[in-house]
Parts: sequence; C-alpha cells; structure tokens
Amino acid sequence: MEKLTLGEICRAAACRYNGPPQLLQQPVKDIVTDSRAVNSGMLFAAIPGQHVDGHDYIPAALAAGAIAALGEKPMPRETGPYLLVDNTERALGDIARNYRRLFPAEVIGISGSVGKTSCKEMIASVLAQELVVLKTEGNFNNALGLPLTLFRLNHSHQVAVIEMGISDFGEMRYLAGIAGPNAAVLTNIGDAHLEQLHDRQGVLAAKTEMLELLPDGATVYLNGDDHLLAAFQPPARLHTVRFGLGENCEFRAERLHETADGLDLQINSVPLHVYAYGSYNAYSALAAFALGRAYGLSDAAIRNGVAAFSPPRGRGNIIRTPYLHIVDHSYNANPVSMRAALDSLHGKARRCIAVLGDMNELGENSADMHRELGRYAAQAGFSPLICIGEKARDICSGAQQAGTDARWYPDVDAATAALPDLLQKDDLVLVKASNSMKLGRIVEALQAFR
Repeated sequence: MEKLTLGEICRAAACRYNGPPQLLQQPVKDIVTDSRAVNSGMLFAAIPGQHVDGHDYIPAALAAGAIAALGEKPMPRETGPYLLVDNTERALGDIARNYRRLFPAEVIGISGSVGKTSCKEMIASVLAQELVVLKTEGNFNNALGLPLTLFRLNHSHQVAVIEMGISDFGEMRYLAGIAGPNAAVLTNIGDAHLEQLHDRQGVLAAKTEMLELLPDGATVYLNGDDHLLAAFQPPARLHTVRFGLGENCEFRAERLHETADGLDLQINSVPLHVYAYGSYNAYSALAAFALGRAYGLSDAAIRNGVAAFSPPRGRGNIIRTPYLHIVDHSYNANPVSMRAALDSLHGKARRCIAVLGDMNELGENSADMHRELGRYAAQAGFSPLICIGEKARDICSGAQQAGTDARWYPDVDAATAALPDLLQKDDLVLVKASNSMKLGRIVEALQAFR
C-alpha cells in the first residue's frame, strides 16, 4: 500500500476518530484484517464474524505495532487510536474505492458462474509476460476480499486482473463500484447461487451489473458459446467481443485435442498448449488470447503465458502419486462445473473414480439437480462413484438408478475410512464438491495412499 495517510483513510470512510491529532498525518503501510499479520505502521480492521470477532483482537493488534484500529463497535478511549465506522466491511470498500483511483493501472473485471478463477489466472499469466500485473489471490473476490486485493496496488502495476464473485442481486454493482473496471470478462452463466438469484436469467442479470460501471467505449468479453451470453446485447456504448468455438466468435478455438498432460488447440490459427485437463480450459485460453491481443502482446508471448498457466489448488490441479492420479476440484461446485469436470476425464485410458459431495445454494430444485448429476456421472463411466454429504445422497441414488456402483457416506471421515477398499493402483480420481464440504481432506488422504 502507498500514499494514504491515516487522516485520508478517516475521511474516505467517514470515521469518528479517537486518538492523537498528529497521528492523522502518518502514512499507513497496509490495512489487514488478521491481527497475526500486523506489523508496525499498519491499520488493523476488526471484522465481526460468526465465530470470531476481530474487535476482541484490537488490543493485541495495537500492541503489535498497528498505527490504529478500525471497527464498528465503540471501544474505551484508553484502548488506543481508533477509527469508529458504521460497518467495517463497507468502510474498507469506501477506502479501497478511493485508493484504486489514485493509480493509472487498468482493471479487468472477471466474473461468471464457472471458471472465473482459472480465467483470471490465465489472463494474468499471459499479460504478465510483458506487463506488471496485479491479480486476485485465493478467494479474495468478495466484498471483503476485493478491497484487500486493491490495497496491494502500487504505481508499478499496469494492469489489475480482478475476480468478482457474488451470490445476490446488487453485489456485483457494489464490487464494480469499488474496482472501477476498464474491461469486463464473463465466462458463462450457470446454475449457481439460485437460492438468491432464482434461475439463470437472474444469474445473467446479477453478473451483468458490472457493465453499468464500465466507461463508454470499454470492451466486454463474452463467451459466445454460452446460450444466454450469446444472445445478450450489452449497452451500445460498449464494445463487445465474443470468444468460443462457434463461428459467431471473433476469437475462435479450433483443433482441440486432449493430450496426456493437457490440451492442444489453435486460436485464430495460433497453436497453443494448456497444461491442464479438460477441453473447457479452451475458454480461459480464449479470453487470455483476446486480452493479450488487446494489450498488444505478441503471439509468442501469449503462447508462453498460456503454457505457464497452472490451475490453482482445488480448481482442477493434477496431482500424481506413485499410487494414484488425482484431479483436485475440491474448492467449489455447481451442476455446470461438475459436468465439465466429469467430461474432462471421460474416456481416459484408466479406471476413473469420482468422489463427489454436496453442491450448495441450488434452491428448490437442488435434489433433482443432484440426482441428474448422479445419472450423468454414471453415463460418463465413473465407477465406483463415492458420494459424501446429505445432498450428495441424491447423487448416489441417481447414479444407482442409472446402473452404476455408487456408495454414499455421511461425511469425509466415513468416506476416508472406506477408500482403501474402493481404490486400485493407477486409478484416476476426481474430487469435487462445494467448498464447505472440505473435500480437500480427501485429497490429502489420497496423496498418502501407498
């Protein structure tokens, strides 16, 4: 973080300040929400959570050298320098909105129901071949994580590739208002967060709120193979570019061929290789190719950036052990991404096993969607199918109705205990569920198999 003083932060967030007046002139080195990360000169922001309240750690943060604390609960004057706000998370958004506009770096906003993290990573990998790039790290893509990402901006950055994840109407408008995107990329529209967004039309409406915040003449990059995005018409004041496999796309992938270590393809006659399983990775490569061309990169630089891409942990990364081949998709799941993950392994020249868990936030049709996924996995040849969690009971029943060997377990511990009797050496094992299922523990157990 650079440039902001404590007084400027106080004004940006409309704080009520308690502390020495001269401290307001001091620069703030960074803003953190974890008291364990506090160093001298940082501002500690106290976030009230379901299980842990950051306000309880304000004294420890100040003792560790924090210049001040920011929070939404009144604190005794003797606590130390304190910035009181109505809502800590909203205050961080206000500060980040002001901070982002101090820098000339262009922001590329990435969203979609499936694949936005991989798309963000590949775009960043390509642009980093010739530009100084900031990107969203981990799951810092929401109303709390986005400001913390933007606080890492400095004057060396030329581009920021920012992922934005939402679950309700209005959230994308809020996030885009903070990030101030100069361009937008939408990967697809699928069955995600339906408890709040109701259906795919709702998902489309929520995701495209980002476009309201784009400046006139900005470019919107859309997946032209997605049914809803192909028909969607952004505002006339914006420039639209579509990418995909179809002839309606300005950037088109052809000659897709899955290899032992990933995917060969051509985009506008330029040969590329992605070191990740699954033909769906072509869409990330397409978006990265389009952005690379937009920023003036050579085809060689784009090719190198695509080749340098590696899926983030839990999002399709490949783990090879002496006993198993594991595809770790444990970070998140919805019906579209589940099918894409199953498709990516269909037809591999080895026995394919799927360990699948609950998909959350699917609304009133959740049971039907889980059963349909079970049937789909069975038809794709996954056997045995290992299902974990209460909702995944319907995955199991759907697979059994389709005639495959499917087993249901109530939790990770029960499934882990059963795995030794279900797996064979050299099996290819897909692990995927919503993040709350903690199937990363299954991945750890599989890596220990001998």
